[in-house]
Amino acid sequence: MKYPFLLVLLVGVVFFFAVALQGLAQKAFLSEDEYFKLPEEKVDIAEGALIIAKRIYPELDIQKYLDQIDAMAEELKPKIEGIREPEKLIEIINDYIFVEQKFIFNVENSAFLNNFLDTRNGACSDFTSLYLSITERLNLPFYGVKAPKHLFVRYDDGKIRPNVAVAMNGDIGSDQLFIEVRHIHVVSINNGLYLKNITKKEVLSCILSNRGVFYRDKRDFKKALLDCNKAIVLDSKNILAYNTRGIIYKKLGEHQQAIRDFNKIIIEFDPNYAAAYNNRGVVYYDIGKHEQAIKDYTKAIELDPKYTSAYKNRGNAYRDLKKYQEAINDYTKAIELDPRHYLSYYRRGFVYYNLNKYEQAITDYTKAIELKPESIAAYFDRGLTYNKKGNHQKAIDDFTKVVTLSPNMHAYYNRGLAYSKLDKYQEAIEDYTKAIELDPNCADVYEHRGSTYKTLRKYQQAVNDYTKAIELNPKKVKYYRTRKGIYELMGKHQEAFNDYSVLIKLDPKNYFNYYHRGLACNKLGKYEQAINDFTKAIELKPKFSLLAYVNRGLTYYKKGNYQKAIDDFTKAIELNPRYTQAYGYRGNAWFYKKEYDKAIDDYSKTIKLRPKYTEAYYMRGQAWYNKKDYDKAITDFTETIKLKPGHFQAYGYRAYAWFIKKEYDKAIADYSKIIELRPTYASAYYSRGKAWHKKREFDKAISDYKKALSLDPRGKGQIEPLLKRAEAKEE
Repeated sequence: MKYPFLLVLLVGVVFFFAVALQGLAQKAFLSEDEYFKLPEEKVDIAEGALIIAKRIYPELDIQKYLDQIDAMAEELKPKIEGIREPEKLIEIINDYIFVEQKFIFNVENSAFLNNFLDTRNGACSDFTSLYLSITERLNLPFYGVKAPKHLFVRYDDGKIRPNVAVAMNGDIGSDQLFIEVRHIHVVSINNGLYLKNITKKEVLSCILSNRGVFYRDKRDFKKALLDCNKAIVLDSKNILAYNTRGIIYKKLGEHQQAIRDFNKIIIEFDPNYAAAYNNRGVVYYDIGKHEQAIKDYTKAIELDPKYTSAYKNRGNAYRDLKKYQEAINDYTKAIELDPRHYLSYYRRGFVYYNLNKYEQAITDYTKAIELKPESIAAYFDRGLTYNKKGNHQKAIDDFTKVVTLSPNMHAYYNRGLAYSKLDKYQEAIEDYTKAIELDPNCADVYEHRGSTYKTLRKYQQAVNDYTKAIELNPKKVKYYRTRKGIYELMGKHQEAFNDYSVLIKLDPKNYFNYYHRGLACNKLGKYEQAINDFTKAIELKPKFSLLAYVNRGLTYYKKGNYQKAIDDFTKAIELNPRYTQAYGYRGNAWFYKKEYDKAIDDYSKTIKLRPKYTEAYYMRGQAWYNKKDYDKAITDFTETIKLKPGHFQAYGYRAYAWFIKKEYDKAIADYSKIIELRPTYASAYYSRGKAWHKKREFDKAISDYKKALSLDPRGKGQIEPLLKRAEAKEE
């Protein structure tokens, strides 16, 4: 042949186009509208579902996915061959779909059949579509069944009809179970709305409704409205379609049409359809009918206690009506049900902030920002609350972001607060100063700059700022209290006393003013006046004066009036039987009254309440020592040392006890430990020398006596006689 190569090429091209044309012929499917006109017996759920999906995915290869489903059916076919028992049949199908093919139910991932096959992840309508598509190819009597906001599968051979809960890995459930779980009203069942076998077109109507929701969420309301209308044509009782259409009307501002759709659901179809009440409530909220909206939200929640949106929406209505606690309750429930909704956190944070519950507000704003990082309002509000009770580095980040976008006094001021809390004092002062430049009449800024100066021990600058704050707001109690504290740090206790005297004039019924002035009097050594102030505080709040009793008791203790001190500590214990320190203080008073048994009892109670309270063991050890019960004293001193290894006094008392018990080696060990802790402590050398002396180790005794004398010559009269005897090798 003359041109064999060209002939071969021509044949190849012809073959290629033949195959391509054959492929195109195989991929020719009816349009969506044409398909919906087919008689029921001609409808294939898989094909119809993929045709619906193709509107979303124009490049979708319908035949490819039909082939996948055909292959699944063929793979499953031998597994069910000869199986007659419906439950066994369902078990095999479930095992194939959920275990072998690894399809996973996820209510948050409602997709279309193609996407479901690709991801193996979908919601009830996806599982129902696949389940029915496979069983349809196996000529098995399975049907779709509707429940409120749910679609599942039923086997029905005319004799038995077990339900397959696709949301629970195909578990079998009775109609009664679905009635209880889905709160299905008997009227809706009688209306043929739920729990009946639905046609294949009615299944496709559900899928079409889902596409309407998809377009609605994309804000393509024209397409969404068209899909809802088509779905209603396929199934005139498709509640989802009516509900979605009502939502679209609401978004389009056609409130009366929206209310009509929701009313139709409630009145004609299902009086228990919670979504209709919720969505009608949203319409009422939009037109300013908050109380009517709350009634609808409440009804929705009664019908479905886990209805997240109803809680969110009712929370908004309560918030606008300033019913804050009710709003918090609803936002909290909404978060429990939907922890990914940032606005619930932000709005609850706002309510918490208005209730001065700053810690909760910070947590909520943080979560809102995590869920929506571009939320500027959440950054600013979280920054405000961080300065009250929160994470100050995050506050700095938040206010830096705000300052970058819109510099203002409040942002600088609050960032300064955060810097102060993180010990970045110079940065804090710079921010406060910038805030003062922008607004020189804000007392709180002076207060916090003064607080920062106080931290830096620049006490005079701090006093100056608090004085300026007081000039701007002379009735702000906090300013006087803080300035009083600074005066005390400067050793100006009289000025501190003066500040509390001013506070008492401003508010003569305030317990705290008398209480704190009593503390100031104590530091001035004005014990009688301190006692008078604590007494006044107790008169003002006898049931809430635990600290006043304690401090008055300490004042009596300082004056040596141990019985009155004991009386006050006893009263404090009556007010709070678990207040550890009161037992310790009272124990000390008993100790100095030489009533050692009572002291021991109080120290023991202290230890019971606070097992690691070092000083309680130490003081109880002293009490045992004074009672000459040296073994118990040693036990307590040993525990003291265990809790605080550097407690040299405990070593000293334990050494005394060992010495008295003539256990000189142990005494020597303890004195040696004291010397290790305090190498210039003359008494330890002297006492260790005595122990060596008792052991007749005269050279060591002599060495310790001499060391004691070199460290403290004042002990000469006591040490020299012992030194001479040691040198003479006499005990």
